[in-house]
Amino acid sequence: MANRKDISMKPISMNKFCLALIALLCSYSLTFAQPYLVEDWEARYTSTYEDADRAVDCVVDDDGNVYVTGYTTSYSTLGNITTIKYDSYGIQQWIRTYNGSGDGFDRPADMTIGADGNIYITGYVTAQGPSYDHHNVITLKYSPVGSLLWHVEYTNPNAYQDTDEGVAIAADNSGNVYVAAKSDWESGPVYDYNYLVLKYSTDGLLLWTADYGTSGENWDMPTDICVDNFGCVCVTGYLDQAVIPGEHEYDYGTVKFSSLGVEMWDHVYNGPGDGDDKASAMYMNNSGQVYVTGWSQGSSSMDYATLKYSPLGTLYWTERFDGPGSPPDYAYDIAGDPSGNIIVTGESANSGNYRFQTVRYTSSGSLSYARWHEAGTSCSATEIVTDTDGNAYIAGTVETATAGSDYILIKYDNTGIRDFEVTYDGPASGDDVLAGLAVDGNDIYVTGYSEGIGTGADYATIKYQQSTYGLEVSLHPESSYITVPAAGGSFDFYVTLENYSTSTVPFDIWSLAEKPAGGFTNPLIGPLYVNIGPGVLFTSSDKTQNVPALAPTGTYKYWIYVGDYPSDIWDDDYFEITKLSYGDGAVIADWSCYGEPWFDEAKNVSTIPEVYEISGAHPNPFNPTTTITYTLPATANVNLSIYDIRGAVVTSLVDGYRQAGSHEITFNAASLPSGIYLARLESGGQTFVQKLILMK
Repeated sequence: MANRKDISMKPISMNKFCLALIALLCSYSLTFAQPYLVEDWEARYTSTYEDADRAVDCVVDDDGNVYVTGYTTSYSTLGNITTIKYDSYGIQQWIRTYNGSGDGFDRPADMTIGADGNIYITGYVTAQGPSYDHHNVITLKYSPVGSLLWHVEYTNPNAYQDTDEGVAIAADNSGNVYVAAKSDWESGPVYDYNYLVLKYSTDGLLLWTADYGTSGENWDMPTDICVDNFGCVCVTGYLDQAVIPGEHEYDYGTVKFSSLGVEMWDHVYNGPGDGDDKASAMYMNNSGQVYVTGWSQGSSSMDYATLKYSPLGTLYWTERFDGPGSPPDYAYDIAGDPSGNIIVTGESANSGNYRFQTVRYTSSGSLSYARWHEAGTSCSATEIVTDTDGNAYIAGTVETATAGSDYILIKYDNTGIRDFEVTYDGPASGDDVLAGLAVDGNDIYVTGYSEGIGTGADYATIKYQQSTYGLEVSLHPESSYITVPAAGGSFDFYVTLENYSTSTVPFDIWSLAEKPAGGFTNPLIGPLYVNIGPGVLFTSSDKTQNVPALAPTGTYKYWIYVGDYPSDIWDDDYFEITKLSYGDGAVIADWSCYGEPWFDEAKNVSTIPEVYEISGAHPNPFNPTTTITYTLPATANVNLSIYDIRGAVVTSLVDGYRQAGSHEITFNAASLPSGIYLARLESGGQTFVQKLILMK
């Protein structure tokens, strides 16, 4: 751009500016009403036997590793509990299989992660004996590296049929583990199920057992368990109140035990319809208040019924929700948010099919919102998780009109506005059934089982990432396993970049190598300053990366980043390379990277400016936008801000590292009054000012 001779561009000192106390909203900055959701990775697992691998739950740790448990079968076994750990990039870290003492049907039901990072699983295994109907409660503890720290099978000594099955698990801050199980307490050849609660020490020692239920040949079924900060444990489910043998009539049954296993209180809820009432899920907040939800017979059909208890068992409130038209409504899961709201999700009938139904209550029981979501021919929400901002993530399964079913995931923000919906259809477009949901910041994990091509049902775990900017970067190495000899060597790769957003996104891209003993190299590519238009998929040319002889032996991670260099990372990817302690060849001296230029890399190499400066603004005077051009002789940190005539900051246009070269940035003053403004550039230890005249 041509310089205007009447505008000063002399370096000035900092003390000529009075820094602003209040900055106006940057009209250049990128803001989007909704986050962009991209699939980061998908991991599938199939065993050797067709149609036999089904994930049932997942959890995520503080480092973004995800653990999935379920069951698998083979030609020699009827079913084993199989647990897999993936790192945050979807790379399998380990897989562990547990076969119970009876070598029969072994199934997990629930999984949790403790404050110590260990993984706890409960379910059942087939007991030793002549019948596969005899089950023992199984509890497993794995370390983060996959070591089986302990495993305990429990059978009720009072039972005849020995049908004991873990259904839910929780862990306290001391590493004690609590299991809720259904257990047969009848001494004869009929079933009499009661709640069974087991407490194990951190070393797997059984500390106490407790039971709860009605008398007679009834089926009392626990469904969920929570533990408070004092080691007191609550269990909910449904009690069989039938008085005629062989019939069943259910009410909510919630009970609390002390840390020593002494019953503190219990409460039974019978809905106004005096029919079946089944509690399905429970949530406990940090104050020990307990919320129970499920479905309950109303005057004409099943309704959601949600109850709140004090830590001492006082019933604070009962809220029932009957969907439009009084259809059958079934609540399956419950969660709380940081503001004390309670969110319940499940399904509600609509014209013969089902749809998601989600309601939110305040802590006092007032209905905050009710939301419905329809997809496919019918859909059911079974999982809900909230994040630290009060957003609600809801997942379930949707029946499709053409073939089978799919996973479905939706998000409501903290005002109840739906942010996104995504479905997952497996490779065979068959039955894909969601079973687990976990959220870690902007990362969302779902798991379940999915029909594969020729493999039957497989574990299918997907990680989604939410991005404000809608960018996804992926590295593509020349091979899946790269080794470099002791003398040094090289490898080839390319990069793909996709902008999912509806706007042009400016960003930096750079690469680093993470060393085996920790720490990083200096940037090997970039940082390059890039703009990519909306909906653009960019595939780079090949690059060749050298690895020098002096690089220590071991495994390196080669990273690519996009964001605002150096620390604001919007997305990344990596692959591993191994530097060997043996092998000869030509000695490689440095970490040089070469190949066809990417983006404006060629321009930066061939036309590097000689000085730092603001080289102009066009048009000037302007209304309401002007383009400011500045040059950098070397990669440097840049601060380019707009000030009013009083020295107050109006907005910051650039704040971060930029590649050597000539750069342009647009200043939009649509919301500002006419007058004189100053563009101030700080870079390379120098300061430059450009006068701007806004005329409206």
